[in-house]
Amino acid sequence: MKKNILIIAPEVPRPDKNSGALRFFSLLELLCDLSDIVFIALTAEAGDHVYVETLHKLGIKVRDIDEFKEVVKSKQFDAAILEFYFVAEYYLPRLRFLQPNCLIITDSVDVHFLRLKMKADLFDDPAAMLIYERTRQIELSVYQRSDIVLTVTDDDKLALAEEGITSTLRIIPNVHALSPGRISTNRETLVFVGGFSHDPNVDAMMYFVKEVLPRIASVVRNIKLVIVGNKPPQEILALQSENVAVTGYVPSTTPYLHASYISVAPLRYGAGMKGKIGEAMAHGIPVVTTSVGAQGMNLTALDNIMIADTPEHFASAVVQLLGDDALYAKIRKNGLQHVDDKYTKARLRPSIASIFSEKHPVNKFTLLDRMYFTGRYFADRCRKLCNRP
Repeated sequence: MKKNILIIAPEVPRPDKNSGALRFFSLLELLCDLSDIVFIALTAEAGDHVYVETLHKLGIKVRDIDEFKEVVKSKQFDAAILEFYFVAEYYLPRLRFLQPNCLIITDSVDVHFLRLKMKADLFDDPAAMLIYERTRQIELSVYQRSDIVLTVTDDDKLALAEEGITSTLRIIPNVHALSPGRISTNRETLVFVGGFSHDPNVDAMMYFVKEVLPRIASVVRNIKLVIVGNKPPQEILALQSENVAVTGYVPSTTPYLHASYISVAPLRYGAGMKGKIGEAMAHGIPVVTTSVGAQGMNLTALDNIMIADTPEHFASAVVQLLGDDALYAKIRKNGLQHVDDKYTKARLRPSIASIFSEKHPVNKFTLLDRMYFTGRYFADRCRKLCNRP
């Protein structure tokens, strides 16, 4: 018997824009086989009707956020999935109050405070440290009051367990489809894929072009970097040169991956699982990345990936891979196998199904929920009375 599932997210998934949206959309595709889904997005952008129509074709009912109370009162939901901790912060107590028997699942997407801590440490930034501390407090509170918390990696799951989270923790990683092409003849072409609304990607490219690429160019004279990703800011656009191309948004990354010889992912801070790593491997493109980029994927240096954490070592790893055909073939083959073993829909379908087939205890509407719910209610009323946003 199919479950009734409510999903609330900041926006409809735009899987052609970033890896988090691709994972979310893949999750929705898998859930459609198991459940009847009502989807609510908090915000909308011009052009979202295309993505909404895609959800309709999957059989998902899309409703407006203004219809939240009507939706929740219309039927009993077996489960609600709240995408991101900040969505759950607001809607978890409301769902507890309106649907006390509904299993509430918060999808972390990545554990934000881990990424923020790494950023604050990297730049030795007191203001960033304050943001980390506040985010950690809110995020952990939300996760502790959820019935189930979804993480993307074992590393994120372990971090939450070490923080004392006693809610059920389950892993749903990124999902990839194998799409290997022939080995590119553009041997001197590197590619970076990443949406630039995510600031670690901006930092990664600024770092790579300034610190790493010149070292590679001193050995490989015709080296070229293609930067592929949505919404590149001015500082990324300014990197364009004879050796660097910036594409901006592209409808599909596949042609750019297949036209490149190596994927680079020089990330210096982050959390969760990096979609650009799995995507390149699924396309048969060997990856050179950092320890941060390789987080949570159980990858092995010189076997299915190249890992380097300094500009000198990163440049050396790229040059080594360019010049060693046997190593290149090994990493390409093993990377494809790693994705096939762990990150395809066929591999993940049973673990997703188990979340909804097992019995899970549902937390009750607590005093903390009541205090938060009441406080937000009166704050909302005051804003409306004062005609303030």
